[in-house]
Amino acid sequence: MVFNFDSKLMRVLVCIFLLSMVSINTASYALYSGSHTKNKFIYLVKNNKRLSGLTAVVTICFFVYLLYDRIFTNSSDSKGISPIKSVPKKKSSEKEVKFSFNKWKVDCLDLPMYHHVKCDEYGKTALTQKEFERVLNEFFNIIKSSRFVEDSSWINGYSLDQLENTFFVQKLVLPEGSQFAIHADLHSDIHSLIKYLNDLECNGKIEGFKIIDPNFYFVFLGDYSDRGYYGVEVLYTLMRLKIENPERVILLRGNHESLVMNAHYGLKLELNHKFGYETDSFNDFLRLYHFLPVALFVGSKVKCGEVKNFALLCHGGLEPGFNPEELLNDYRDSLFQLIDKLDISWISKNVRNNIRTSIEVTLRKPYKKVIPDIGFRWNDFVDPGVPDGCYLLRNKNRGLAFSRKATEDLLSEYSTDKSKVKLIVSGHQHNGKMLIDMVKNHGIYNAWSDYQWSGVEGEKLSLSGPGSRGCWTMNVAPCSGCGIRKKYNYDTYAVLTLGNKFSDWTLTPRNIEVFKNSN
Repeated sequence: MVFNFDSKLMRVLVCIFLLSMVSINTASYALYSGSHTKNKFIYLVKNNKRLSGLTAVVTICFFVYLLYDRIFTNSSDSKGISPIKSVPKKKSSEKEVKFSFNKWKVDCLDLPMYHHVKCDEYGKTALTQKEFERVLNEFFNIIKSSRFVEDSSWINGYSLDQLENTFFVQKLVLPEGSQFAIHADLHSDIHSLIKYLNDLECNGKIEGFKIIDPNFYFVFLGDYSDRGYYGVEVLYTLMRLKIENPERVILLRGNHESLVMNAHYGLKLELNHKFGYETDSFNDFLRLYHFLPVALFVGSKVKCGEVKNFALLCHGGLEPGFNPEELLNDYRDSLFQLIDKLDISWISKNVRNNIRTSIEVTLRKPYKKVIPDIGFRWNDFVDPGVPDGCYLLRNKNRGLAFSRKATEDLLSEYSTDKSKVKLIVSGHQHNGKMLIDMVKNHGIYNAWSDYQWSGVEGEKLSLSGPGSRGCWTMNVAPCSGCGIRKKYNYDTYAVLTLGNKFSDWTLTPRNIEVFKNSN
């Protein structure tokens, strides 16, 4: 048997031994003082100063050790997180402590699904706090060592303080044939996420958490937690993916990647139930969100002098207050830009007047007062069936809903003679008639168009053909509650494949069964 002094059992046994020794000395002294007995045992204990002194010294040293361990070391009982803090390199023999993908997959799929969770199972987790915080710190260390922190990767530079108080966007230009697997809102649905990754592993794109296809990338559109029971597991899985593939996994920031939303819709309570997080630890954890872009502009490489085509991937809708011209026209293929202000003065006069008429006249508010923070996270698209003639609608408690005309106008405004934004793919809008139409069309909807996915596996959708409006919205994962209410049992993702010309770009959706309809 190997004794481990750091184990709780060993500490308890040592405590019992020391307390016993102290009790013997104390009792012996009391008996001797209150009686003139010549009992040899009592006499020896009372007069054996070596035994008493050694017991006292060992007792003091032990409790000093416990105090030092509690204050200065990162024990498994600690609730504090130290983001952007170096994590000691682990010995090779300790690598087995990590969850392998196969073990993690089994543990997660053993958790009860959203609609099967009982009251006494809330707070059940496949994780330990120590492993969660280890991966969180490793995530921050990966960010620290990536191109993200280099001034040359930013337009006009940046600072960490700025990231804590504003948003940023990312541009990525890649060769034709590059593929992006796009997934919309997860909302704590670990079962759908695991089955999604398993599907990609079966198709030779990844091996465990590692991407093995050199032309393959992940893009997640935000809203990873809340509205469910396994936000911690979802975030852990995404961080593992990012750590293994720092440049090939893009985690976008949705409207639920915020303190207010997490406090109101569930993640804060989940972290408290699972790991005992209080406000300070929860706020430290939320620094994760400061390093997630709110939008990604994906483009294909072209010959010198040719126009670059881009797709905009984001959680919500369009943002008229951001001018992407400098970002898209820059020669660098991988680039970030801070959004330090929202200003629609850059937009051409006719479009600007339409926006102002819709917002400032109808709502009697300036644009920046209409949405909670930024349109890439909060805005929507007008539900099909809304009468023509509207330009922008106010979507109460969310943001603005863009009509077909407003969407086409702003995508045109985003474009220049050097770069064209042809497409937007988003999530977020799992409500109203849009949700009904997404379910009807197998989890992905091409707004204002009859050109939809048929549901046939492997079908490649043209993004430039007749009827394609360039505005695709993807549904939320089913085990977030929506699937039960709207009676769909499948998860949806889509693979965007880049071509040299935009006419060669394709979108290939896919459904994965997550649970049986009878459930």
